[in-house]
Amino acid sequence: MDKLSVDVLVIGGGIAGASVAANLTSKTKVVVVEAEEHPGFHSTGRSVAVYAPMYGSKVIRDITAMSSPLFKKAEDELSQAILSQRGFLFIAKKHQHQAMNNLRKELSKLSNLTHMNIEEAQKLVPAIKSQYVSEALFDPDAKDIDVSTLHHYYINQLRACGGKILLSQRVKKIEQIGSHYEVVCDTVTIFCNKIVNAAGAWADEIGQLAGCKKLGLKPLRRTAFSFEPDNWDYKDWPVVIDCEEEFYIKPETGSIIGSPADETEDIPRDVYAEEIDIAIGMDRITAALDFKVKSIQSSWAGLRTFTPDRDPVVGFDKKHKNFFWLAGQGGYGIQTAPYLGKLSSDLILGNTYSQTTEDSELITALSPNRFNK
Repeated sequence: MDKLSVDVLVIGGGIAGASVAANLTSKTKVVVVEAEEHPGFHSTGRSVAVYAPMYGSKVIRDITAMSSPLFKKAEDELSQAILSQRGFLFIAKKHQHQAMNNLRKELSKLSNLTHMNIEEAQKLVPAIKSQYVSEALFDPDAKDIDVSTLHHYYINQLRACGGKILLSQRVKKIEQIGSHYEVVCDTVTIFCNKIVNAAGAWADEIGQLAGCKKLGLKPLRRTAFSFEPDNWDYKDWPVVIDCEEEFYIKPETGSIIGSPADETEDIPRDVYAEEIDIAIGMDRITAALDFKVKSIQSSWAGLRTFTPDRDPVVGFDKKHKNFFWLAGQGGYGIQTAPYLGKLSSDLILGNTYSQTTEDSELITALSPNRFNK
């Protein structure tokens, strides 16, 4: 078995692991281990990602706002857009008026919303059925994220600075020897000073291997599928979301992605779309939108892993001082990756010189200590 010594070992090659490794690698020796044959196989590669500044809790919204200039920095370095205009259109039936009113009150403080009647909504999305929808809210600030470009931006940064990503290396054993770790993977043993746990749905399992208490992370399965209605030109439509998030659609090149917006509790594994969930999603979508669909083109599912309070966990373990948690991003992992990667790097390296008051407040809010008091 090969042996390797590094300063920091990052476990997980998805967007979280890649972003923190890219930020670390110019300052310290880093290696990333990924259990699958290619990075981003699970949640990152299956994400229907949007950049939505008003989406999520206050903590998520603050992280998203702090990620904005870092998206711009990446775009400038690549001379390529990562974010592109899309917009959100929330729709409601008559009996959902109170839910829509509550959503409007909440989001109007955060975004430049336009309240629309059915005719105005149909100008944006002509497929909306008049007998189904009674009102709508439009948020122009939501954007598509080119997930592949962002992910490879971080991986290329890592490699350009001498960092490594080792594929098909599932972690088998973690042993702490003094202040160092010995991590046994499929074909390599890695000796390191610090571990970054960016293992997504498997993060609690990795924590236990290192002797840490479980944080109570819950992987929730979400179903998605693609189809092409033959009666509309939809490429410029916004994302359409039921105001109580019973379904959504997102236009893509050559197809529309749909989902019942399910959150089914699952276990860490390679998940697949269930036929019943596809049927439920399609039924809800075609009830609201006049689509003629001959067949589903493809379907998949991904695990969105949440902490008990549904905010990410970022920071060193309370008892294991060189074990760093970066997990529980839920459905916000892509839009928060730029800032969380930078913040995590600063915390791992002990850099506090660049932290603002907002950073300090977030560090407290994201700390794993909130679950193991």
